[in-house]
Amino acid sequence: MRTATSRIAAGLIDGCAARGAWHELFPLAQRHKLAGVVAHALRAGRSDAPAAIAAEAERVLERARHQAARLVPELAGVVEALRVAGVPALAVKGPAQSALLYGDPDLRSSLDLDLLIARRDLRSAAACLERLGYAARPRADGLAREIHFVNPRRGFVVDLHWNIVGGDIPFPLDFATLWAERQAVALGGGTIDVPGTAWLTVLSGLYLVKEYPWVDLTYLADLEQLARRVTLADLACVGEIATATGTRRITALAFTLLRRYGIDTRAPVAGDAAVERLADRLERALADPHHRRKRLYWHRLATLLSHVAFRERIADRLRVIAALPAFLLLPDMNDAERAAAEGRSLWAARLRRLPEVAATLLAARPGAWTAWRTPSPIRGPGSSRRRASSSSCSTMPGSCSTRPARSCSPCRRPRPSSGAHSWRA
Repeated sequence: MRTATSRIAAGLIDGCAARGAWHELFPLAQRHKLAGVVAHALRAGRSDAPAAIAAEAERVLERARHQAARLVPELAGVVEALRVAGVPALAVKGPAQSALLYGDPDLRSSLDLDLLIARRDLRSAAACLERLGYAARPRADGLAREIHFVNPRRGFVVDLHWNIVGGDIPFPLDFATLWAERQAVALGGGTIDVPGTAWLTVLSGLYLVKEYPWVDLTYLADLEQLARRVTLADLACVGEIATATGTRRITALAFTLLRRYGIDTRAPVAGDAAVERLADRLERALADPHHRRKRLYWHRLATLLSHVAFRERIADRLRVIAALPAFLLLPDMNDAERAAAEGRSLWAARLRRLPEVAATLLAARPGAWTAWRTPSPIRGPGSSRRRASSSSCSTMPGSCSTRPARSCSPCRRPRPSSGAHSWRA
């Protein structure tokens, strides 16, 4: 299979070249988890790169090959062990998604393996991983919807998910539906199951905003590849899934960003003025100098509150607001690790951290979440534009669209004739 290229990666390269800042390229690519994709794009289509940058691209690709050579057999072994134990598992992100989207398991940066399972299979899956030499890291439960398993002897990490977001962010995920609509990827001499194209499109959009104001371009690059392979039937399914899961606005936002960066594709969900404003915020977040403070508590609070704006359903917005007390008071994974290291209870560790949490929140600058002034790192047809008002017109190759004043109407695309969806409450 021919290795796919990425216009998102090409935009990063063009942005650095235009500024004469080639030295910023790979630090920026690493920050967005796009080092392998950028290195491939650089080798495939740029002859003007300095020799030192071209050499760095080759080193990046060599490291990516080495990492994939380690991860692929481990992923295959873990998935097979889970299958024997009667636990269906879907690989998300990582080398399987890289092979599906780019035709090469090396390109998409991965440090660990992410598997999605049904909540009811958690105990069986944990026992299976323990038999393989993995140990669960300290758990806080609470709002977490994943468990980290570490194999210290062999240096692997498996994140076992039963949802891709925490309990503070609404996203009804029915694993049975994902499993029924899965697709197989040829990898490591066998096959690995991953979510279907329509589901991957919705999940990638959610991953894009999952940790806002921290935004990783790797998910936008994933959406670019998915947009190239999506069919009309897939688009109808994307609209249905987005409607059922309350992510229509997020999906429209993801495709709006693709359009702004010159990737002309059909959108499964119509956007509106609110989506355009959110796209402005994400573009600013891509250049946010405060990204280095991602792990501080104000970032997690900003992430939670942002999902009030990202959701179109009133019930989901209220659920986000209702989760605030639990978010502030329940122990999290940092508390669990500290409690395990100090031999204290979870609640004792949490109480000890409350002054630290309060100090961090008070120390955050009032404008830290929105006061971004630096330009987008991507150079594309729409990246240098800044909208002065809600009625501004954005021109893309082959199209011109003006933001509508009303909210988007429900998707009325016909359901595909086969593969009908069934949604659980």
